[in-house]
Amino acid sequence: MIEPLQIGWEVIQKVIEPLQIGWEVIQTVREPLQSELEVIKKVTEPLQSELEVIQKVTEPLQIG
Repeated sequence: MIEPLQIGWEVIQKVIEPLQIGWEVIQTVREPLQSELEVIKKVTEPLQSELEVIQKVTEPLQIG
């Protein structure tokens, strides 16, 4: 009963191994992007608050 499961597990491991390598590549690529994303967030956060101010100012104008 266990033998076919064993073979199935070996197949799964053979499939997972390249995925594991692919995941490591993704992680390596993602890390610099993550830091760039943080920079973008720091730049856009003040803009976000400015945008909210602009919206509060223009809202009454839109109603009128």
